Amino acid sequence: IDTSASMQGIPLTGIKRLVRTLIEKDARDNPSGAVAFNANATLISAPTTDRMGLFPYIAGLETDGGSAIYDAILLATDELAKKEYSTMQR
Repeated sequence: IDTSASMQGIPLTGIKRLVRTLIEKDARDNPSGAVAFNANATLISAPTTDRMGLFPYIAGLETDGGSAIYDAILLATDELAKKEYSTMQR
């Protein structure tokens, strides 16, 4: 989730809504996780089957700084490679 300064206001609000909708509409019970990035990439939650537990973390995201998208992709890929999905990790 891009939390760089360019996402301030309506763009971040829209992304939060989109992520929430995607999680709610996924009827396959796939584990979900989240990585946020601005100047740094941050693991919000490792993949978890407690997808509804992601909502408070996503709602609390704020914008700041640059855009380290490459680092975010690497972090997300590393987390997915672990294949250790819990009921909730942060």
